[in-house]
Amino acid sequence: MRRHKRNSDHFQTREKFFELFELMKAAVYPKGAADAEFKKLLFAVQYAERFPAKESKTGRRKKFDDAFLFNTALKIKAVLHNETGGRISLLRFISTYLPIINYPNDLLAALDKFQINLEEARILARINRRSLGAAVKRKPSEIRKEIIASHIKRQGTQAELNKRVAGKLHLTPLRQAENVAARVMEMDYEIDPLLAFDEFDTEHLLWEEIKGLVFLMREVDSSFINDENTADLLNELDAIKLKLFKFRKSSETY
Repeated sequence: MRRHKRNSDHFQTREKFFELFELMKAAVYPKGAADAEFKKLLFAVQYAERFPAKESKTGRRKKFDDAFLFNTALKIKAVLHNETGGRISLLRFISTYLPIINYPNDLLAALDKFQINLEEARILARINRRSLGAAVKRKPSEIRKEIIASHIKRQGTQAELNKRVAGKLHLTPLRQAENVAARVMEMDYEIDPLLAFDEFDTEHLLWEEIKGLVFLMREVDSSFINDENTADLLNELDAIKLKLFKFRKSSETY
């Protein structure tokens, strides 16, 4: 199924988005405010709109009081109604349009040219330096550009784009660690019934430590891993593996 032609959303462009963003900010802060501060306020408004009766149980003082959040919501809704004819709601602006402010230039350019829409930009934004990891030497922008070009040529659907992006991330170090961790959790359910329930049982403790290593790998900053410390770590692991080999179950069948 090919994607159908859509009406251009002018508020997805940098010019129109920032024009709308500045109007909203001026309505709330006539004397001006930093973009970062206004973003925090918008997220607070979003939470207040979704959970109007929610009371904080942390005991901490709220950054914005309820009356200010309520009045802010009214002012922003008025701007959205006047500028978009009510087509964009407050919650939709925050969840769908506000991420534009953090998108890299290549995605902003694609949005400006209407090559992609906002949902497709959100999908493509998943490809970034953190998600790719240090082992992937290509720039995220190059990978995104390649995918966008193919997507336009094929007139692909959002589902197809999402699948292709997921495929690009599937073999990255971060994703591999997540996949291994998921498999370890599956193994955990299979192995636990076979182990003693005593929390101090030696076999159980050994399994827990091995499992802990897998989850620890997800927290390792790969930029610090080089040939030298990798060799040291592998030597240490080899020593552990040799010891475990001694305790393997017999391969004889009974």
